[in-house]
Amino acid sequence: MKNPNVRVQASLDRSQAGGTHEKQIVALDEANDPDFYNSFAILESATHQISHTKGGVLVGQGIGFEGSMNWSAGGEGTGIGLVPSDPRKPGFVAQNNTLLVSANPVFPARFNARLDSEHMIGLAQQSASGKPAPR
Repeated sequence: MKNPNVRVQASLDRSQAGGTHEKQIVALDEANDPDFYNSFAILESATHQISHTKGGVLVGQGIGFEGSMNWSAGGEGTGIGLVPSDPRKPGFVAQNNTLLVSANPVFPARFNARLDSEHMIGLAQQSASGKPAPR
């Protein structure tokens, strides 16, 4: 979101928007810098549940990714090495998560449409609440 050459469309669940790291991301959008073409929505699902989709599409690159991973130290793990024979380091923490990365043109196209739909729901929710919609 800090690169004016990259367009970012982000949707963040309302229940998580107040977190320490999330506040930093929200602040980037609230800066409302006209040199950036970002659209950011704080939302809940269309059925007013937690929006827990985790993933994205690199439009123009033909790559999509989705999974249960949490993008945090607890989710990604700490004290982890990539060599299976290495002993676990003190403080080892990691969740059992999945991540699918696909360059099959069908997956990114369909997932992008789903993410766009969820984002539009969030923008409509923000508009209905009287909060300013992102650019």
